Amino acid sequence: MLAVFGVLGTLSGPVGNAFSRRIEARADDYALELTRAPEAFIAMQRRLALVNIADLAPRRPAVLLFASHPPTADRIAAARAWAGRH
Repeated sequence: MLAVFGVLGTLSGPVGNAFSRRIEARADDYALELTRAPEAFIAMQRRLALVNIADLAPRRPAVLLFASHPPTADRIAAARAWAGRH
């Protein structure tokens, strides 16, 4: 029974993480729409990365398998793209 749950957890983890990353990206967009302050958002992401000693360029397989949030570099790029559109 434990082995079955272990396998199911291993297989469902990446799916749950992808869903979580999508929600987090939508939350970032909402924050940018609400505050209209992409530079503040970018500064916050940089500070969080420094404080948490985040990997700024994680390998794609690690992101797909384990990350519940978009990588910092992706979040900063999305904020810059948002600023370019607005």
